Amino acid sequence: MANLDRLTQAAYRALQLAQDEALRLNSGDVEPEHLLLGLVREETGNAATILQALNIEPDLIRKRIERSIQPGKGGALGKLNLAPRARHVIESAADEARRLGHSHLGTEHLLLGLLGEDDGLAYEILNGLRISPMTIQAQMEAMPREAPLASLPSTAIPVISLPTSFRWPTLTDLPVISPVFVGIVLVTGAAGCLSYLRVLNPRFTSFLFVLGGWIISLCLHEFGHAVVAYWGGDRSVADKGYLTLNPLKYTQSMLSIIIPLVFLALGGIGLPGGAVYINPRAIRSHGLRSLMSAAGPIATGFCALVLLVPFFTGLAYADIFEHFEFWSSIALLAFLEITALFFNLLPIPGLDGFGIIESFLPIGFLEVVRRFGSLTYILIFLLLFNRTPVSQGFWMMIGRILLLANLDLSLVGVGLNLFQFWTPME
Repeated sequence: MANLDRLTQAAYRALQLAQDEALRLNSGDVEPEHLLLGLVREETGNAATILQALNIEPDLIRKRIERSIQPGKGGALGKLNLAPRARHVIESAADEARRLGHSHLGTEHLLLGLLGEDDGLAYEILNGLRISPMTIQAQMEAMPREAPLASLPSTAIPVISLPTSFRWPTLTDLPVISPVFVGIVLVTGAAGCLSYLRVLNPRFTSFLFVLGGWIISLCLHEFGHAVVAYWGGDRSVADKGYLTLNPLKYTQSMLSIIIPLVFLALGGIGLPGGAVYINPRAIRSHGLRSLMSAAGPIATGFCALVLLVPFFTGLAYADIFEHFEFWSSIALLAFLEITALFFNLLPIPGLDGFGIIESFLPIGFLEVVRRFGSLTYILIFLLLFNRTPVSQGFWMMIGRILLLANLDLSLVGVGLNLFQFWTPME
């Protein structure tokens, strides 16, 4: 296949060794775990040197893979194909090489490509050994580049094609919107109409309207992240179903849907969700990575703007006595979007505000900060749900924004009371 001359000598040998490992383990295809075995066997490559510098024994990796791997049916000798996941690893590795400004693809880039998968046996082993892209790149800075492949051997591997150019995707490349999302939109629209017309129980229709509107906004938020990541180079988001707007496809439904809805039900607070796994190393520049992180809040801000327009223009107040429950629900949704937007823009690890600046921060600083990423919600509670200068400043800012938008906070309170239909009406 074309473009094999972009491999370094060590990377080419590692791929040959990966084929050998797949045959030895009776696999029908070359999988990412075989690529990892090939990298540790190719002792002259930078990947092996990096693992040695990190005090990782090759035998440890080999034993973990052989203990976990499932025996396959085997393949024809010398004609094993790269499995789709292994092809994706090599494509990610090629992206890493281009992003770093390297003309050839070496074993160190293949190691980065394995970490770009975010799942699978090879990733789990490397992640369990506390090997991260940042630690690899820190080691790479002091290493010379591997020697390029001088000439293509006559027994060239017939299964590898490396991407040479990048084509910006068009809208026709995007998957079809999920029927689940369409159904949520239809139910939300119907609930809004029933609330506006005061048909059925107004508290129940308000509940459905706000609940559906909030889920729609969460889907749009995560779609914003995913579509920019897709255009930036991370094609895996399409395979994971993130571009269909289907909330059931989110890999962290607890964080992205359940927890925000629980807080919404308990106190009318718009917490940001955390739904999609993006491979930032596949995105082609620091600027695109920042834009990917900002795309979610941009979508949330757009939702907030649309909801605030009737209050800013006075349209809601001209109609409020006839359709009080409907406009109170809109006010609550607008409040939720504004709070979620500014929550998410806080520069705290795990939130989009931190993701926007993350690509421009020193690697050593990020290593320290990421250890505390799981404490995001605890930090939010400590800073914003206690009487602290940060919380006072934050809620004062929210109040001023709502004041500028001509949104009466008393309507938000009524909307929350309508939404919580299980409580007595105040």
